[in-house]
Amino acid sequence: MEIENRCFTFRICLEKKILFDIFPSFIFRSVIGMELKRIACISIGKRCDNCDLKFQCAYSKIFESPVKKNSEILNGRNYASHPFVLSADISEGDKTKELDLNLNLFGNAVEYMPYIYYAVKSAGKKGIFKSRIPFEISDVTYGGISIIASEDKLSIPSEKRIWKLDDDTRSKFKKHILINFQSPFRIKIGGRYRSNFSYKEFLNNIFRRVKVIAGLYGNSTSEIEELPEGVEKEWNTSFSWKDLPRYSARQKSVMKLGGITGTAEVKGIFSPFEMSLLDFAEIFHAGKNPSFGLGQIKIFEKKE
Repeated sequence: MEIENRCFTFRICLEKKILFDIFPSFIFRSVIGMELKRIACISIGKRCDNCDLKFQCAYSKIFESPVKKNSEILNGRNYASHPFVLSADISEGDKTKELDLNLNLFGNAVEYMPYIYYAVKSAGKKGIFKSRIPFEISDVTYGGISIIASEDKLSIPSEKRIWKLDDDTRSKFKKHILINFQSPFRIKIGGRYRSNFSYKEFLNNIFRRVKVIAGLYGNSTSEIEELPEGVEKEWNTSFSWKDLPRYSARQKSVMKLGGITGTAEVKGIFSPFEMSLLDFAEIFHAGKNPSFGLGQIKIFEKKE
């Protein structure tokens, strides 16, 4: 399995220093989506699911992500996991005038980057929060290098970043790692969201997302169809549940997206296959609602 992905960083400069009392990814996802729909939609007033262009439209492809009901990957489903994840270098409760907004696009979603760039610029003119505080894009970078060619044009490099699943489950090495859950991780087991789960359940959640994302936006060929035996580890956690309020324009109400944050220490014998799954989770996030900035994790190796 492999997935092409490219992570772009928008340097956002606000008109004045403000307190982010709402999770930043929620705010920017909302305003970017609204502007992208305004820019791309040619059937004003028509629902995306009834539109003949829903499989070509920039907004629909990125923020609705429809699939045909006979899709091999998600048979019987109308909508798929979105081809992006969003994150910011600040969190709710931070006060700032500048921030970095990271957008990782998967597969051919990178073709819509010029539309997204224009949508972010347009959203900046209208502003964020009820007070409509405007912002500007001071730079857009890829791999630390600016890709702004002119005021209205990006120079997107041809260089590709490809994540690959390592099918090697036989090689073994001892490790002690720390997993930092930086934004709420939402995992559903037996139809319920859980605040306690095993390492195997965590890894299985990642592997399911790998298969979906690779099937939709990459190459899903692999000899491994399920987790091999023996992936259990010594698993010590320090978790707390965190609810993040989010206003849903579609449902016209405030919803709570909650999950665990904190750390987990994992000790044991690992394989290259397992480590590539953890690498995937760092790049593509894990759990439910990753396109909202949730499920962001970082892996650290601890020296004995």
